[in-house]
Amino acid sequence: MVTMNLKIDNDIVNLKMIKNVSKIPNEYKFPTSDIGIFFHEFSHPYCNPLGDKYFKNINIDSLIAFSISKGLQSFYTYKDSFIGECIVRAITSYFIRKYTKEEYFLMDIENNKKKGFVYIDELIKLIDKKDKYSNFEEFYKKEVVNYFIFLVKRYQNIKLYKVHYKSYLYIKYFYLQNNW
Repeated sequence: MVTMNLKIDNDIVNLKMIKNVSKIPNEYKFPTSDIGIFFHEFSHPYCNPLGDKYFKNINIDSLIAFSISKGLQSFYTYKDSFIGECIVRAITSYFIRKYTKEEYFLMDIENNKKKGFVYIDELIKLIDKKDKYSNFEEFYKKEVVNYFIFLVKRYQNIKLYKVHYKSYLYIKYFYLQNNW
């Protein structure tokens, strides 16, 4: 079991990770500007399995295509990495807002949008509702999955094509007009 005690002191975050209550805990220090990396990486183990579980039969190619048009990098263009990164980045931003300065939060949001994570604002609004659920999986299933299903319907006319040519992956997207 891992217990975290998070305390903000000026620009340093003191983090104590206790693996066994009978041992003296190790202490780690992170600059506040780097705390997002901690939140990001520690969010993957509980977000990624839920993405795998609940998005198995949902085609999100239209969402990926739209995100590509906004700057999404090619290594996030597969369903598992895309869903995982979207929610993990939103959780990271949520915690940056909660535990650091507003300017770091705003910079993080802007940075994610530039990288094609265009759904981040709405996902953070969903995360703000998480406390009304008994656990994270219930929140994820009811809020996150339903939000992405809503988006799939909204962007259903965007098609994603992945073409492999000479060991390169080319990703093309096309917006199809309703009359096509």
